[in-house]
Amino acid sequence: MFAEKVKVPDPAFAKAPVPEITPEIVSSPESPVVKIIPLANSTAPDPLRD
Repeated sequence: MFAEKVKVPDPAFAKAPVPEITPEIVSSPESPVVKIIPLANSTAPDPLRD
């Protein structure tokens, strides 16, 4: 179940990296956090554009 959950957030993050998932990824042994950090920056301007 854990392995399946890690694959689901991968694409979900690219669409809308939620701050709640960020801490979950940090706990993961993989280094997906690095992808979340840059993605989060791209999401910041999204809400600002509104």
